[in-house]
Amino acid sequence: MYGRAQDDTQESKPERQVFEELTEEKKEALLGNLYNIYNAKIAAREAKLAQAISVLQANSSSGASALSFFYDCYEKVKYLDQGKDRSDFSDWKEKNHDKYNTTEFKTGLQWNMRWLILELRSTGFTEDSDTSAFKSEVEAFMKNYVSNLKVFKGDYKGVTDGTLRSLVWDLYDIRSNKNFNFPKRITDYSSWYKTHRIQPAIEEQNLNNLEKYWDEYMAMAQLSMRAELDVADTKDLEETKLKQFLNETKPNWLMQKAMQTYTLGYHEKSVRDSFAILQQYPEHPDYEKWLERLLKILDPAFSPKIEEQRGRRN
Repeated sequence: MYGRAQDDTQESKPERQVFEELTEEKKEALLGNLYNIYNAKIAAREAKLAQAISVLQANSSSGASALSFFYDCYEKVKYLDQGKDRSDFSDWKEKNHDKYNTTEFKTGLQWNMRWLILELRSTGFTEDSDTSAFKSEVEAFMKNYVSNLKVFKGDYKGVTDGTLRSLVWDLYDIRSNKNFNFPKRITDYSSWYKTHRIQPAIEEQNLNNLEKYWDEYMAMAQLSMRAELDVADTKDLEETKLKQFLNETKPNWLMQKAMQTYTLGYHEKSVRDSFAILQQYPEHPDYEKWLERLLKILDPAFSPKIEEQRGRRN
């Protein structure tokens, strides 16, 4: 009875009045103006992108030109745009030149600039864009980078330092494409593969892609680890870090992959792979957590609190 009265009250609410109609003629005139403004904005953004990409391409051809570009950007954004004197920049450059004028740093800058070109291109994608070829290009770049890691001899500053990226962003007033989620650094394989490859494979229930991209990511991470350890200060440090990676980090990723296989619906394979990981890594820090997770899958009634009592009964 009460509910019915409430429904009647809601139905009796008057419609919102319109005091001034937007005529079709006025709407068309406004739309014309809005589309002109929108198209001009898009054209201006594309022109800035094209200019930035062109400059990066031209200056990434050699280490010397890459470093010169870095200095030009730094002077413009950090000094001239801030109203500071050129002599202040000259003093800064003289003080820091030995740090930046190395083969490793300049080579890293070249890689960073080529990576920036890919990121700039990604800002033009919309939700409807076909990005499959671009994603393959990004992965080819990542793999090429990993295979050339030894040229840095342990000095990754030109690649991992975010200074150049922020300078270019400020210089050309460009914003990243948050919808596409392009990683800021070449070294961030995790963000790329999880966002653009592994998660889509889960959503599409594609087991082949899930395994392929997990295996690619783990292989790249292992190559990166080995390249870093090649220049380790001590043999003990090298052995400790590699042991930690192989016995803790990688097994944890393998178990994540096995659990995601279950999510895809391949239950028998997931349980079989999970059990194999448990057998291979009995000393892993997360072993008990893995064991409880697998028990919960096989026996939904499982509870860690009652297993001790169950063990006594058996």
